Amino acid sequence: MITTTRDKFLQDFPKAAEGFNNWMMNYGIRSLIEPDHLCYKCSTKKEFEDIRSYMAEHQIFWLGHEDAIISDRKIATGTWKHGYEHFEPQTIAGPIRCLELADQKPNHSQKSGFDHIEFLPKGITVDGLIKVLESKGMRVEKEERPHHTTWNITDPKNFWGDVKFKISEKSLTEKVKEEIKNNN
Repeated sequence: MITTTRDKFLQDFPKAAEGFNNWMMNYGIRSLIEPDHLCYKCSTKKEFEDIRSYMAEHQIFWLGHEDAIISDRKIATGTWKHGYEHFEPQTIAGPIRCLELADQKPNHSQKSGFDHIEFLPKGITVDGLIKVLESKGMRVEKEERPHHTTWNITDPKNFWGDVKFKISEKSLTEKVKEEIKNNN
């Protein structure tokens, strides 16, 4: 029985890559993709702190650096500690090694749940990957934000339900390090 959003997070985490795998298999594109991170958005500060402290307390997740402020709210990022790699969501293109845990935005627009999987092009440019995806019937839209640019993918077959897929040129850990450096 699920009693808290933390319980739901822990239950859904291992299943998070399933739609991503189906999408890559359907289109034969796994060799062009390097998974970067999975984002979980929290609907309350309490939920953010609860999940964050649980991961730190149980030493499952290594929070690699201080929280960053992105889009006017805290995000915590990190990777699995040695010995807990079995928790990493595995994809046919490799493991999703990083988690982005996002606190609620000031406008309270976020719902609790896994929001997106972001990945980097592998052995191909962003433009080249976009052309491949568009040739397979997907729509790719560029989204420029102050902290980084992503290319958001819409697939009419919708393999992933509510979880979005995004292309990025930089890993989340690189972006967070830059954001922390710029804010200090």
